Amino acid sequence: MNDMNMRADPSRGYPGRTYRFYTGEVVFSFGYGLSYSNYSYRSLSAPERISFSELYSEADIGRKLAYAERDGCGHMKIEEISSCDALRFSVHVTVSNHGSMDGSHTVLLFVRSRNNTKGSPLKQLLVLRECIHLLVKLLKL
Repeated sequence: MNDMNMRADPSRGYPGRTYRFYTGEVVFSFGYGLSYSNYSYRSLSAPERISFSELYSEADIGRKLAYAERDGCGHMKIEEISSCDALRFSVHVTVSNHGSMDGSHTVLLFVRSRNNTKGSPLKQLLVLRECIHLLVKLLKL
């Protein structure tokens, strides 16, 4: 194996590497793991749309940031942002343990572009909240 490209290349029949670019049939989803318990999600509350241009902090308003749109996708250099707090947004989800034993569970939050351009990831892992310990039939918010 000497092709280290991550992105799919249909002209060569290359499906892409990693969950971000692979378009073939999935055997195990990224983050899939075995558990002795059974978990479910409900009450998901998340922004439907996130726009870089709307997330500027007050300190950034007076400066001209290196923000541009290409192929319908927004791009900006992270080093141009005065604070990572300017990029924060809230997501709330309820995780329930329906199994017969206590267990720990990892919650993964993926994002995707509404305008998927050639060579861009199909989805991207944004947040990984590790090891939420849930007792039997209890909820964690």
